[in-house]
Formats: sequence, structure tokens, C-alpha cells
Amino acid sequence: MARGESWDSAFFTLCKNHSTDDPALSQRCISIASAIYDHTDQVGQRFRAGNLLFQLTGDPARRDAARREIKALSDRTYKDMPNEPCSTARYVMKRLLRQGQIGDLAAWREEAGMPAKP
Repeated sequence: MARGESWDSAFFTLCKNHSTDDPALSQRCISIASAIYDHTDQVGQRFRAGNLLFQLTGDPARRDAARREIKALSDRTYKDMPNEPCSTARYVMKRLLRQGQIGDLAAWREEAGMPAKP
């Protein structure tokens, strides 16, 4: 792992670049990416796990589901975002606080009025 690189970046890079050379590594990458996809509280990790699963298995289902959810969350959330600097700052701070309390993905879903788990 390179200095300053997060564990998940190292994992995604390793699996993306080397799993085709090693069937055992490929299977481990699929298992770990599936667990990340199913259990992460981070929108970005879920999306990256869905992309990796598509690259490793050829099945676009999780990648496409993550894309649809991100679009739906963005559409519902950002349409009501304030357009004035102080209001925007308050909005972002409130959102960051809530993300710290319940996790990134759950906070997005809550704000968009969507269920905590699809």
C-alpha cells in the first residue's frame, strides 16, 4: 500500500489490476467486494464495489443498482439545497453531523426520504 493510500483504494487497485492473473485472488476479491457492497455505510465505497463486481464477474446488476441509487439520491437531495452561501454552509454542516451519527449512505437516504436499506 502506498503512503497515504487508504485500505479500500489499495484493495480496489489490487483486485482490478491483478485478479485476472490469479483465480484464487479473483474469488477473494469477489467475496470482499460483495461484503463491502452489502454492508458499507459509504456511498462511494458501495459504488466502487459494484463497479469492481461488474469487472470481475461481468454481471452489471450491483453496479447499475448503485448508479440508480446515487442518481435518485442526488436528484432528491440537491433540488432542495439552498442557493445562498450561509444557508448552504449550514446545510452542509447539518449533513456532515448526521453522516457522523448514522453513516454517509444512511444520511443520504434519510435526507432523500428513502428507506435506510433498499
